[in-house]
Formats: sequence, C-alpha cells, structure tokens
Amino acid sequence: MNRFFKYTKILLIAILCFGLSLIVVACGEKDCQHNWLNATCSAPKTCTRCGETEGTVKEHIFGDWNVISEPTCTKQGGKSHVCSVCGKIEIEAIPMVNHSYAITANFVEHVSKCKNCDYSETSRHSMGSDMTCSVCHGSADQQAGMFFLPYGDGLALSGLSEEIANSSLHTTLTIPDTYKNKPVVCVSQLSSANVQQVVFGNNVTEIGDRAFYGMEKLTSINIPARVSKIGYGAFHHCYSLTSAAFEKETQLTVLPANLFDGCSSLECFDIPDSVIEIGDYCFSSSGIKSIEFPSTVTKIGIDVIFSCADLENIYFEDVTTITQFGGLGGNLFNLDGIYINDLSAYLNTDRRFIENRYAQKLYVNNQLITNLVVPADVPVLHKAALSINSIESIVIPATVTKIEDGAVSDNNGLKTVVFENDSAIDTISQSAFADCLRLESVTLPSNVTKIEGGAFINTPLKKLEIPASLNYIGHHALPSSMDIYVQSVDQWTNMSFETEVSNPLKNGGSLYCNNQLVEEVYINSEKVGYAFAGSTIKKVTFGPDVKNISAKAFENTQLTSLYIPANVMTIGEEAFMSNRLLEKIEFQQGTQVKVLPARSFAGCEKLKTVIFANGLEEIVGAFNNCNSLETITIPASVTNINNAFSRCEKLTTVIFEQNSNMKNMRYAFSSCPNLKNVTIPAGTQDISDAFSQCYALEKISVPGSVTITDSAFYGCESLTQAETQSTSFERYMFAGCTNLKQIEIPQGTQKIDEAFNNCWGLTGVFIPSSVVSLERSFTNCKNLKIVEFQPGSQLTYIGGAFENCTSLESVAIPDKVQELSYAFFGCTNLHTVTFGRNSQLKLIVRAAFQASGIKNIQLPDTVEEIGGSAFWTANSLEKIVIPTSVKQISSNAFYSCANLKEVVFKQGTEFSANVCRAFQYCNLDSIVVPYNESGDNNCNSYFTAETIYFAGSEQQWQNCQMSVVYQEIYFYSASQPTTEGNWWHYVDGVVTKW
Repeated sequence: MNRFFKYTKILLIAILCFGLSLIVVACGEKDCQHNWLNATCSAPKTCTRCGETEGTVKEHIFGDWNVISEPTCTKQGGKSHVCSVCGKIEIEAIPMVNHSYAITANFVEHVSKCKNCDYSETSRHSMGSDMTCSVCHGSADQQAGMFFLPYGDGLALSGLSEEIANSSLHTTLTIPDTYKNKPVVCVSQLSSANVQQVVFGNNVTEIGDRAFYGMEKLTSINIPARVSKIGYGAFHHCYSLTSAAFEKETQLTVLPANLFDGCSSLECFDIPDSVIEIGDYCFSSSGIKSIEFPSTVTKIGIDVIFSCADLENIYFEDVTTITQFGGLGGNLFNLDGIYINDLSAYLNTDRRFIENRYAQKLYVNNQLITNLVVPADVPVLHKAALSINSIESIVIPATVTKIEDGAVSDNNGLKTVVFENDSAIDTISQSAFADCLRLESVTLPSNVTKIEGGAFINTPLKKLEIPASLNYIGHHALPSSMDIYVQSVDQWTNMSFETEVSNPLKNGGSLYCNNQLVEEVYINSEKVGYAFAGSTIKKVTFGPDVKNISAKAFENTQLTSLYIPANVMTIGEEAFMSNRLLEKIEFQQGTQVKVLPARSFAGCEKLKTVIFANGLEEIVGAFNNCNSLETITIPASVTNINNAFSRCEKLTTVIFEQNSNMKNMRYAFSSCPNLKNVTIPAGTQDISDAFSQCYALEKISVPGSVTITDSAFYGCESLTQAETQSTSFERYMFAGCTNLKQIEIPQGTQKIDEAFNNCWGLTGVFIPSSVVSLERSFTNCKNLKIVEFQPGSQLTYIGGAFENCTSLESVAIPDKVQELSYAFFGCTNLHTVTFGRNSQLKLIVRAAFQASGIKNIQLPDTVEEIGGSAFWTANSLEKIVIPTSVKQISSNAFYSCANLKEVVFKQGTEFSANVCRAFQYCNLDSIVVPYNESGDNNCNSYFTAETIYFAGSEQQWQNCQMSVVYQEIYFYSASQPTTEGNWWHYVDGVVTKW
C-alpha cells in the first residue's frame, strides 16, 4: 500500500511540473529559444515555439508559362505557370485567333470560309472598272460568262454566269487556255444545269474539289494527261455521266474520295496504271458493272464501291501490292465474282473485303475455287475472308492459329469444314461459321477448348463429334436439336455452357458415347449444369457428391421417373420443366432441399405422383400445368406454396398434413378447374388468387389468420357455401362467384373492397357496424334485394358499392356516412333511400344515383355538395328539395331526369341563377331559380319549365341570360306586393303564390 502512495505522489509531481513548463513557455516569451521557419510567399519568418514573426512575406517566383490549350477562332486558349516556392498556380486566358480564310467564288459572289471552323462570310463581288473584285481579286469575263480567281501563278475557273450555266444553247463548256495573259490552270466548283461536255484548255493541270459536282446532264469527260491532281467529289452526283477516261500518258497517282460517287449511269471505268491510291467512296453508288484494280494500286480507301448495285465482277491484277485496305463495301447485290492472282496475299490482308458477304465466286488466276485448302503461309483467317458462296469445302491446316469472328460466315455454298489433326487452334471464334446455310459436316480441331457464341448458329449441322479437349460452349454456338458424339459421358456432364441455349441437345438432340446412344446417365459431380437439357435421356441417377442441380438442367428430356437423394441441397428454376413423360417424383426422406423454385417441374403433363420429404419449406410455382396430377399431400413443414399448382387441370384434392406451418398460398391453385376438396390450414395469412377460377370448388372455410385475400375465390362459379373468420375482404375476393347465396361478414371487418362483384346468387347482405368503407363491394349483384346495416354502424363512405344492383329496392343510409360516390349507380329498381335524423352526409358526388329508379329523396340538411352526374338520368325522380346546407351543385347533376317535375331551393340558399345548369334537358313543372347579386346569374344550359319561381325582381330577371323555355314566371316578394303581377314567397319554407 505504501509503495502505491509513493508512485502516486511521484506521478502528481510530474504532472504539476509539466503544467508549469507550459505556463513558462506561454508567458516567458523573452526567454524563448526561437526555432525559426524561413519566410514563404504566404507567411513571414515564424518561430515554431512561440509564434513570433520577423520581416515580411516573399514574392512568388513563377516559372515559364505552359500552354494548356491552344486558342482557336471560336474559343480562347489557356496557359499556366507555377510558383517554385509555394506551388501556387496562376492561369491566364490566351485570346482567340483570327479566322484563316479560304476564298471560293462564282460569277456573282464570293465566299470566305474559315479553314479551322464552320464560319463563313458571303458577299457580292465589289467590281472595279476592270471587272476585278477588290475583295477576292477575282476577275469576270463578261463576254465568255466566266469568273476567274487567282491560283498560284495562274487562274482558276471558279464560276459561270447564269446565262452560260443554265442556257440550253451552251451544252459544251470550253475552258480557255488563258485570261488576261494568265494561264487557266485549275477548274473549281462550277455549277451548270445544261453542260453535257467539257473541253479542257491546254494549261489545265488540276481539277479542284467538287469541280463539276451535281452537273446532272454531263455525259462524258476526257481528262488530259497533264492533269496531275483531282480534288474530292469532282464528279459527285453527275447522274448522266456515261463515259470518263484519262489519256494514256496520264501520271495521275490519286483517285480522290467520292470522285464518281452517285454517277449512276457510269457503267465502266478503267483505272489508269499510274494510280497508286483510291480514296474513300470513290465509286460508291455508281453504275459500274466491273472494276479492275491495277497492280500499281497500294492503298484502297473505305467502301470504295459501296452500293454499286449493278457491279458483277471485281478484278485485282496483283493483290500482293495492296498495303492498306479500307474495304470494298456492302450492298453489292449483283456481285458474282472476285478475281485475284494470289490466295495467300488475299487471305493475309486484314481487310473488310466484302462487308456484307455478297460475293458468289472466288477466282484465283482465273480458276474458280470450290474446294479450298488454306495455304500454309496464312496464320489467321480474317473477318469475312471466306464468305464467298462458290467455296464448298475448306481444309484448315495446322499452320492456321486463329479464326477471327465471322471469318467464314454467310457462306451459302459451304458444305464441309475440316481442321487438320495437329491444328493449333484452341478457339472457334464468335460467328465464325454462322449462317452457312448448307454446312453439313465439321471436323473440329483436336486441341480446341472453346466454341464461342454463335460460331455455327443458323447452320443445318445435324451432328458433331466433340474432341476430349473441348470444355466450353458459348451462347447459341451450335444449332439446337443436333446429335453430339463424345468419348465419355463425364466429359459432357462437366462441359461449361455459357447459357442454357448453349446446349445443342436442347430441342431433342441425342447424346452418343463411343457411337452408342446414351439413355441412362449417372452423375456424381457437385453441380449439375445444362448438359442434358432437351436431350433424349430417359433415366438419371444422382451420386452422393451431387449438391446442386442447376436451372434448366434437365428441361424437356424423356425422363419417366425421378428420385432425388438426400444429399441434394438445391434445385434450380425450370430444372425439370416440360418433362412430358415424367410420371413420378420422389424425394428421399432427409433431403436437404428447402425450396422448389419457379417452374422446376412445370409442364410435366403426365406427372401423377409426387412424394415430398419432410423439411421442405417452399414450393414456388414449381408444378404449374402438371395436368395429370389429381391429389397432392403437402408436408407440415411447408410455409409457402406461391403459385405452386396453378393450372393443374385434373387436380381434385389437396391435403395439408396436420400442424401445417402454411403462411402463403398466393396463386397456389389458381385455374385448377376440377379442384373440389381443400381445407385452408389455420395460420395461413395470404390466400390472394389462391383459388381463382377453381370452377368445381363448392365450399370453403377461411380461417381468421388470413389477412390478404385479393381475388382469392375469383370466378369460383360452383361455390355456394363460404364461411370466413377473416376480417379481410379485399379486391375481387369472391367476385364472379355466381352461385354464392349467402355470406356472413364477421364483426371487426373494416373495409369491403370489390369483394363480391358479380355474385348473382346473393339476395341479402348484413353489414356489421365495424365496416367504415364500402368500395364497389357488391357491384353487379343483380339479385341483391336487401342491404341491412347493423345499428351503430361506423360506415363513412359508400363508393360504387351497389352499382348495377338492379333488384335493390330500398336502403337506409347509416348516420355516419359522409360521402356517396357511384354508390347506387344503375340501381334501376331502387325507389326509396332514407337518411336518419342524425345523418352526417356531406357529399353526393360522381354518379351516386345515376340511372337509378329513385322517386323521392329527402336530402339531409347536412349535404354540402351535389356533384357532377349525381342524379343523371334518374328518370323516376319527381321532386328534389335542395337544403340550405348545399354550397355547390355541379353541372349535369340532374341531367335529363325525364320525370323530374319540381325543383325547390329552400329559403336561405345562396346560389346564383347559373345553378340551373344542373337541370339540363329536364322538363319541369316548376323550379325555384335562385338569384345572387354578387354571383354569376347566366345559365346557357337548356331546360324547360311550366312555372319559374325567380328569387329576384323582374328587372333582375331581365339581366339574366337563361336558355330556358317556360310558360309562367313569378317574382319573389317577401311582403304583400303593391303592384300587379305574378309574385311568390316562402311560407314555412314552402313556395307560395301571393
């Protein structure tokens, strides 16, 4: 103990000394041994101990500016520099640069267009006396109708006058040698509707961009040898051009992009031997029928003959010289043959040769190729390389190491593909042989491990031998319903399938092992995949290692019986779906399967017997459409049978084991038309749609535990007895039970929502006092005559509850009801509606009594609103008295009430005359027309009345605009009138004439 106090004392002394030292440091600045930090760009020299400072901050030392983004003619650029002391970064804008213009011109105006953006300026020429524009410096030859721009050391003809361009007399355009002693060296962007021929001057060496674009009547062109350059689109859309030729001595090296694009009448064209490059779309959409690429051509652009619909043949003088290839293009609907001189060079070019596979024939050195052996010096088959229909067989040697996607696809002549035994190919690429519509035989490489998605899709292959190396088959890689030959069943069992449609056995294919049909299989792998889905196997035995049976694993096989051992833990969705020969399923007792998922045994049309194991907890949509199943026993352990046995046509009896734990029966037996015997277990909570359209079901008892009942017995036409302890009456619970004659609604029920629609057998119903809302509850119950509400009713709302109950004659509305909406719509025999003295009714809205048979109704003094169509076509209604409590009557509230004779507004109502819109097309004996000096007293809705009692003076009546036909009118006077006329007043609230 003494030692403890000793150390405690030492600790306290140490703490005290430390505190005193802090005070000394804080207060004894004069004694501080300063530890200085050097000044920076943001702080002066500073002591780290006491915080004392000396001097001032330093200036920033910035490095050189670095350009972040270059300025253009449309936006500023940016630059930055960094302080080497503190790292601060400063950014400044670089002003925009001016536009850099290129000028083009025609005879009337010039266009200055920026080379770097889309900005352009167009203005008319500003001509001097010498006919030279002061802006573009071009000159006009008025006599010849030509405009020339300066171009290098000479001139460019860039425009024609309107007279020359469009005159039918000027069909030949002759380009002069010179103008004003300067040579005319270029032709650029002319426009003419009538020029048919062009004669080039002796100095023309260049044809500019779009020089003759759109000259629709130009028929022929002969390009001199001295022309060394042609711009893009020079003859684009010259639809009538039939002849285009170069002089033999031409040294032109480039045919530019879009040169003859759209020249639909140009049927032939000889590419000069001097040409080494052909631009994008050079001949696209032209009318050429054949084309030959000379050996000098080394570069071919994109889609050079795209959409040449009349093209029949393509000739390559020497494909080995082509170093860059953008593809010929698609839409070559009449293409017949491709002629090449070297197959290896052709195949080794990574090209989009015929993008949409229109070539019918391949010729090598003028020999038609039908049986092709890929040359040994070709390591890769590129996309569409052999998509040519003349090829009937292909032998792929070991030297080929890769087949690209779509390499042989769309070859409609191909019948046989053979890979040599020592092939190094391990993958058949995506769509490699897709859509080869005559393919009959394929010998796969011995080392192949993977067949990718769509590799052989849409081919007529009927069988395929699978090498031992193959372990993966992609989505739709092989056609369905084909026979597969393997060396061992285990090899196929362990195959990895990308999806369920990867399995070629899916639609009835057969599995052969060592050429013997496989009908029985033994599986002992932990997981069973898609290997046998759709196959012709008849029996499967699961070994002790099987834990999981995958979704769709045995869908649509020829199994006749099935035994699930105890070691199986999970079964996937649709695992055994559509096994149309399956008659019996047995789960070994002790099975660990807890859930039978959606459609796991659906569509097993011959299934008669199912023996479940205890421990099963959920059957979810598992046995839909099992049309031979007659009786089913559900273990007590099962809690959920959601949609489990719907549409089982022959199911008559359902047995739940004692002490059932059932909770959810949603859709469990819906559309089982022959189900007769079933007892809902106590404790069940959800029976929504559980027995909908069970036409043979005659009686049912609903336990009090049930809380969810939507459509539970919808359409049960034979149901005559229904007992329920449940207080849940949800939408369509008994709707369409046309023979249900009586129902006892338990005390405690609060809402009845559309529960008894179309229950034609119901003649009477007792509503307990606990119900607070009726929403379309008994709609179309055409034989319902008696509706009785228990005294003390808490009902506040009736919405469409008795709509079209045509036998209902009278009803007493409980006092607490505040709103009637569609309540008695179409009740044609309803003559009497009564309200209690303590009625709290406020709203009669939305067709509450429309088309009803009501004759007289005394509205309670609590009603505040009579809504639109409330009494529409209530043709038996004879009189209506509007209480002073009513604040709003909507248009058409009493529309076309044919027998309504008397309308009275009680004294004290505050309506204006426009309230009469509520009585359109009524033929009244009398009506009190209110008047309100501050209101709208105009009514343009038509009605007739024998007598009008107007609650105003004659002058006020003259100010009203009323569409009403009447015989007699009386004006209101509270006291005895002193003048002659028709006058009325209220006596004890009754309209009385003076």
